[in-house]
Amino acid sequence: FKYSSLTIFLKGCDNLFNIIQIGAGGTGCHLVHFLSQYATNQNKINKYIIIDGDIVEEKNLFRQNFLPQHVGSYKAEVVGKTYGIDYFCEYVNEKNIEHFFNKDLINIVIGCIDTVKCRLMIDTFIKQNIMKYKAVYFDGGNLDSTAQVIVYDYINSIGQDISEFFKDKEYLDQTVSCSELGDKTILAK
Repeated sequence: FKYSSLTIFLKGCDNLFNIIQIGAGGTGCHLVHFLSQYATNQNKINKYIIIDGDIVEEKNLFRQNFLPQHVGSYKAEVVGKTYGIDYFCEYVNEKNIEHFFNKDLINIVIGCIDTVKCRLMIDTFIKQNIMKYKAVYFDGGNLDSTAQVIVYDYINSIGQDISEFFKDKEYLDQTVSCSELGDKTILAK
């Protein structure tokens, strides 16, 4: 995940931010370590919340930043408590997504999720509420043998449009996790 791209963006702005990280798994549990350090050392972060309804399973211990004693606990809770940030132990969906946005701040949405369907739901929500919420979306993930980081600034319409990037992807209906598909990090280029 291009952590440096995100920190460069945050450093370059004088605004106060609301960080909404969706996913505490393979990418998210590692990213939060660095980003929470940055957030605690800067006065630009109003709130940092991590959202994930997954529970730590034994199979996650191989590639995710969890210990055997975390098995059976919510990933978001483990990560939130470990790094002193807010957490929400449910999956993000059309009914609860608005709860995490702040109309007075720039919302930095960080997608560390498995499914294209969820990415498109987030993108649709932001586009439908562009007049209400200022947002920039950083999305990291992988598809079979490639990896991507997509950044889209909805405020200025700059970057790679999320829905355009994923419109022809074969994994639109993927509902299984990356762990269930096998460890793709070895193959990702």
